[in-house]
Amino acid sequence: MPNPVTDGQLGDETPPFVERALAVVLAGGIVVLEYRLGLWPPRLGIGVAGIVTLATACVWFPDSFGHMTDRSGLFEADLSPTGVRLGGWALLIFVAIGFAVTWLLRAHK
Repeated sequence: MPNPVTDGQLGDETPPFVERALAVVLAGGIVVLEYRLGLWPPRLGIGVAGIVTLATACVWFPDSFGHMTDRSGLFEADLSPTGVRLGGWALLIFVAIGFAVTWLLRAHK
C-alpha cells in the first residue's frame, strides 16, 4: 500500500510568502487606520481587529483550520485548505470594503 507522505505525493497547501505578506499588510492597515481615524467605537474596533486576525490566520494556516473537527456533527468532512484560504480573503476584503465605505460616508458629511 503506497504512503502519500513518504512517496512525496502529499501536496503542500501552504500559501506563498507574497500572499501571506499581503494578508498581513492588509490586516495591519485596516487595524492601524481604523484606530488612527477613529471611525468606529472602541468596542466595535476591537471586534473588527479580532475578525481581521481570524481572517489572516485562515490565510496563513488553511490546513490547520480545514482539519478542525466539529463536535456537533454538522460537518462530516474536512474543509479544503483552498476554501479556508479563500474564505479568509473574502472576510478580509469584506472588512476592507466596510472600512472604506464608512470612511467615505464620514468624509462627505
